Amino acid sequence: MKYVISLSFLFIYLFVTPQESPTLFLWPDREDTSTESEPSILPDRGDGVIRLTNVTNPSLTVFEAPENKKNGVAVIVSPGGGFKHLCINKEGSEIAEWLNELGVTAFLLEYRVPDKRDLAARDIQRAMRLVRSTANEWGINPDKLGVIGFSAGGNLSAQVSGIPKNLYEPTDAADTISCIPNFAMLIYPGGMGNANSRALPENVSFGAGSPPMFIYATADDGIANYGSLNVAEALLELKIPVELHMIPEGGHGYGMRANYSAARVWPELAEKWLYKYILTNQN
Repeated sequence: MKYVISLSFLFIYLFVTPQESPTLFLWPDREDTSTESEPSILPDRGDGVIRLTNVTNPSLTVFEAPENKKNGVAVIVSPGGGFKHLCINKEGSEIAEWLNELGVTAFLLEYRVPDKRDLAARDIQRAMRLVRSTANEWGINPDKLGVIGFSAGGNLSAQVSGIPKNLYEPTDAADTISCIPNFAMLIYPGGMGNANSRALPENVSFGAGSPPMFIYATADDGIANYGSLNVAEALLELKIPVELHMIPEGGHGYGMRANYSAARVWPELAEKWLYKYILTNQN
């Protein structure tokens, strides 16, 4: 599989990824970016979050687990940002580095923004297939590929964890491979319902083939609290293993930042869940 590091984006990755991290562009007919506008970083809000927008050529940045820890498990990381931008460090590279410590190889997804929800859904389907098709290159097991998503990225992760229809015409052999993850982690997923709507959105349709799921939110998070309950209830009815955690306070959008109490709770719970369902009996 061809992978490149775009020098024009180097200033971004100096801040959010190891400099040597390879990048996989999702769509082969878009790898020549000469006619595409480049991603841009929104003005700093003083919170240490890098917000990437104007993504027109979606990609995966590869964070390989250290060889002495690598266990063959991989996760696609889908950051949030309300489909307006991507919180590329707080809900992206920082999450990938945590996964690396667990021996998990991470693929940080840059899906198309802003306001390209349908295209972003295609991007995450393609990302799952592309990683599985190149599994040997990264020393991972294609049957141990999961997804973790935050806010809008959690919405996309839920979509691809359903029994989705193909959202695009096949482009190459990778598109013959399943796009459904083997496990999923939704961290304060957005757009999955609210107090007035206890139904899942039309583009989320779980079925018997949906994977085990870990869900985390806080009760005071009006973006994700009822939606998280909706997802858990749907999986429960299908008898799909689901672990839901909801603590009283924490709000929304904290990632793993230590200054938020909610951010200190979920990584430990998620790690225990991963060991229960994924990180044991490695092949």
